[in-house]
Amino acid sequence: MAEKQDPDLTGYIHNVSPMKKSRRGTSYFNFDLQEKDAVRKAVCFSPEKRKVVEDQEQSQHGCKITRYSQGSFSQTDIVINKATIIDKEQLPFPSKKVEVPFTPLKDIDHLTPGQVINIKVKVISTKPAKTVPVKDTQGTTKELQKTEVLCADHTATRNLVVWEPITLQENHSYKLDVRVRLFGSSNYINTMRDTTVEEINDIETITSTDDETRTISSPGSFKGKISAMTIISRFIKCVDCRKKIPHTDKRIVTCPACQMTMLAKNCPADITAKLSVSLNEDAAIGRNMTITCFKDTLAYLTGTDLVLLSDDDILEQVLVNEETYSFDQNPQNICTNISLTDITDSPESLLN
Repeated sequence: MAEKQDPDLTGYIHNVSPMKKSRRGTSYFNFDLQEKDAVRKAVCFSPEKRKVVEDQEQSQHGCKITRYSQGSFSQTDIVINKATIIDKEQLPFPSKKVEVPFTPLKDIDHLTPGQVINIKVKVISTKPAKTVPVKDTQGTTKELQKTEVLCADHTATRNLVVWEPITLQENHSYKLDVRVRLFGSSNYINTMRDTTVEEINDIETITSTDDETRTISSPGSFKGKISAMTIISRFIKCVDCRKKIPHTDKRIVTCPACQMTMLAKNCPADITAKLSVSLNEDAAIGRNMTITCFKDTLAYLTGTDLVLLSDDDILEQVLVNEETYSFDQNPQNICTNISLTDITDSPESLLN
């Protein structure tokens, strides 16, 4: 019996990427295939086909793709190689512009580690580059430079690890593709070997970037008042199977994984938030530190069981607090300790 082949695909080609190289040195490029009712992501491992694909995009003539294979990540992904045939085809539906989707920074904690996303950000601050040993796919160790960058979009601020040869400049805006990574219980993002970077017009962010109010992100200890806050993620865990249950204000919840029903107040709760801490008593003119915190820090700030509070309750109780706190943070800008204190030093001496 002959091997069953995937059905022919017809559509219009959009968003052809530059040539890239994988970690194993394989050349490839990507594009979108706009079908009548869907858009498929395609990866092509046949560099000689790029001219054909690029011509199809520029002409916006329909095409038919045969002898391709399904991608390993999703049934909507297709893989094109030397055996794939791409022919012109007259189609009964029109070509439509396919926008490249950009992921808001506030959504990164909800993504799966390993996922590649597109972001559009402004660089707020950068740390000095560090040289670190890195192993390649053959097990060979070599030294590469990495730079930690604080970036922002209209939804949140985020630390981005930038690997050489890519460099990003403060107060410049970019669109780029990055990979989601997991550190501890939080996601972060970093550039890849084949990341493409394009400088764009200045974008609006949630963070002021003039010289006197620039947000700073660095490890160590500091003192200040909380001036702003965003809740990044929040969920509870099933008391039976320990799987995540989306946060809800309901008193009784049912686990979507094991279908067990329980009181929400009996479920372990988890919450991640970012705090902007003013290092000057006047938040309008002071410098800020941005720090990630978890449930222990937020429970300390609210003085109550977080399960009993809505998002608005938590935000209100934290933000109306006029106290000055001392914060300790690790190199990933995660709060490791918080205590009540008084500012007696000048703003310039608050960073240890």
